[in-house]
Amino acid sequence: MPLFFIISGYFFKYRKMKDCLKNNIKRLIIPYIITSIAVILYKVIRLSIKGNFSGALRTAKTWILAALYGSGNFQPFGIQIIGAIWFLLALSFANFFMNLIFNKKYRFIYVIIIAYIGYKTAKYIWLPWSVQGGMFALLFLYVGVLAKKYDIFEKFKKLHNIYIYILCYTILTVIVVWAVYNGITISMARAVCNGGILSIIIAILATFLCIEFSRFIEEHTKLCSKFLSYIGNNSLICLCLHLFSLNCLDWQKVLTKLRINNISMGIVIANILWVIVMPFIIKNGIKYIKNKIKIGGQKNEI
Repeated sequence: MPLFFIISGYFFKYRKMKDCLKNNIKRLIIPYIITSIAVILYKVIRLSIKGNFSGALRTAKTWILAALYGSGNFQPFGIQIIGAIWFLLALSFANFFMNLIFNKKYRFIYVIIIAYIGYKTAKYIWLPWSVQGGMFALLFLYVGVLAKKYDIFEKFKKLHNIYIYILCYTILTVIVVWAVYNGITISMARAVCNGGILSIIIAILATFLCIEFSRFIEEHTKLCSKFLSYIGNNSLICLCLHLFSLNCLDWQKVLTKLRINNISMGIVIANILWVIVMPFIIKNGIKYIKNKIKIGGQKNEI
């Protein structure tokens, strides 16, 4: 998860506060609301069709509270977690804080203070809308900002000595594998890092490896490059569709009816296909509807 915050920081753009809020609402909050409503409606309609109206009411209450609280991992006061789209709320807060302190003289100090407050307070209470997740994520967002400012990825790519490049990449890989093997992890959804500063460093190094590996694929494998580009361009909608699939779609029932032997593998493949195919269908469907409306409007004018 730090990967997504670092990449978001890499493409971060300072805006006037009013424009920052508008951008957050348009790009992050509205998709969050739409996804939450889709999950709630699907669950309620499905139970209502079966005649389970009391269950539909309970489900509606459960998921409305989950959407309003927006927790990705904790269940404060017994409230249902909303799942993966907590990221949208956390990123909106991280963007807000970064925009707020972007022009400060000692920006790094502000980043540390805000991230530490998010990390520390999360041990005692988890606030609504994943505020602390966003505060903690500000640290990684800032890493992305610095990576862009100092052109870190390009400088690493331009190492003239291929042996130094391979050596650096190998050392980073060994460090990350060692950390994973020893259980040094980080949970952005809970603002927890069990290895302290080491967890943060490892997360940054792992992100660097992922980006460099993606760059390698882009340069040497055209087919994979196009696929990753498609996923990257539709990452937000893929995230929302993934949440919908996990919470609403009963792939096990479908695969059982299709008499698929390996149900576990089938569920994984079904989820992947859902996330890959649906953005194409939705985008083209919206484009088709818009064109129809436009043509209809032109006919009325005539």
